[in-house]
Amino acid sequence: MGSYNFNMVNKLKLNNNYYHTNCYWAQAMTFRCSMVCSFCIMNIRGRGTIIGEELSGVDILNFWNNVEHPKRKALSLLGGEPTLHKDIVEVVNNLEDYAITITTNCRGPFYNNPDFYKKFNPKPSSSLRINTSFHPKYISAEEYIRIVKSYRDYGYSVDQISSVFTPDIEDYAKQIQQVQKELELTFGPYLGFWNIESGYDAELEPQNLEPQENHPFPTIVKKQSGITDIEAYKDICGQYVSKEVICEHPMLSLLVSPNGNYYHCSYKLAYDIDPVGNITKKFKQVTPVNKKCKHYGFCFPCDIPRLTCKKNITAKPIVLNKLYEPYVYSSEVQFLIEDIEIFARMSGLEYNKYKWFEYTYFLLYSGHRRGGKVLDVGSAKSVLPYYLAVKGYDVTCLDIAEQEFREEVGKKYNVKSITGDLREFNTELEGKFDFIISSSVIEHIDRDTESIINLAKYLKRGGVMGVSTDFYERYIEYPNANREIINDSRPDDKYCDSRCYTEEAFMERIVNPLKELKVELIGETNYKNVDITDPSNRCINGYYTFGIAIFRRF
Repeated sequence: MGSYNFNMVNKLKLNNNYYHTNCYWAQAMTFRCSMVCSFCIMNIRGRGTIIGEELSGVDILNFWNNVEHPKRKALSLLGGEPTLHKDIVEVVNNLEDYAITITTNCRGPFYNNPDFYKKFNPKPSSSLRINTSFHPKYISAEEYIRIVKSYRDYGYSVDQISSVFTPDIEDYAKQIQQVQKELELTFGPYLGFWNIESGYDAELEPQNLEPQENHPFPTIVKKQSGITDIEAYKDICGQYVSKEVICEHPMLSLLVSPNGNYYHCSYKLAYDIDPVGNITKKFKQVTPVNKKCKHYGFCFPCDIPRLTCKKNITAKPIVLNKLYEPYVYSSEVQFLIEDIEIFARMSGLEYNKYKWFEYTYFLLYSGHRRGGKVLDVGSAKSVLPYYLAVKGYDVTCLDIAEQEFREEVGKKYNVKSITGDLREFNTELEGKFDFIISSSVIEHIDRDTESIINLAKYLKRGGVMGVSTDFYERYIEYPNANREIINDSRPDDKYCDSRCYTEEAFMERIVNPLKELKVELIGETNYKNVDITDPSNRCINGYYTFGIAIFRRF
């Protein structure tokens, strides 16, 4: 590891909220892990967190050692598994005046060295505390006991020796009993979705969120997780439609990801939503403006202790009605569209700047299961499916056009390509997808109702479908909408074949036919909140607008 710049004079002075006693400082060293636990809190809304760039130890030390902080300020080093970071030892041994806590699962190459515990030698001004967790599926009782005892015998404080009280914990009763004979093993409650039928793949619905009211150890739930009100907990963490709130959490956390971005909360850190800034650049302080959040209902349970386990009384539905007003173009929207645009430019893929609202609505506010199986229909040469693939989604493209392009680019990004007609039902796709994206497609199909029914059948139970399409002050049947509305004297074959919906026509042709499949609208829909009789509200050059609807299969 190289040298770092320890500035004893001109340290970074943070705003007072960062020094509040409840403000949590944490550095995620890596998102890599030596285990793949189905119940991991990082998987609470998906299947894993994207592995990206990781700061060097020098970069990490250059920030934390140059931040003004109280003596022995608590600083957590997290993962994934933090010992997988190549510079974990150098970071621990060079942090100045911190009460350091490493949270480890005791598994990985770091522990292959029998003298692993001797590697850590923190500065005299700092202290080191080890939190351990026992995962009997991935580590033997003997190995876990050996590691914990090695830390303790060498003089380190190992305050947490715990396991998760998962619904399937009885499967590992023998290993757990073996550990309990040697160590005082405690149990934290499982915080996540589960039911008997689907296990950890249970739908993201309040009734599947653990712990439930009938948890066998309610005192442990309250003590270890801060969950004092189960109904409030479900409201905060267990919804499938998010709401907009004023949240205090951004003022009570300094959560840094492995690549140096820092975030308002654990949910945003895990899914790379709206970073405040990056610690390798000029530090940007949070302000009361950052209290506005549109993800209430999806919060991570680990953030509850820093607040109170009460329903947020400011919660209200998300309504994004006038597409191009500045307040809609928020920092998290801007970050996402810039990220997509940069990826498109670097990859040589097509980026349509007029799609930003659809992209951000689908990815930020639809409530889909992140990292699941995605079907992108009518994508042609769109950048979106390939962007999703590099973010960890399992993507399939379905289109009747651009077969050669989709197959060539799909191989590069591991995106599957199917050439097919949406009007023809594909039995192999039935019930396969967590998330379906239909971006400006159905208005170009003559048999729109038949096509949307087929798409709905491809959803898993609990799956989400995002549909965007064109709306106008009156319904215009396929294929004449473009010709009638624009009517700029171009040759007839230069107009695209399309229709324009009204709200009534959309309900009749798209929404109502899906109800028999238990596929229903969720959340507020954009088309209900735009006055399309007013040309100033029409986003497509003042001609017409498009609306977005989100469906869920119940």
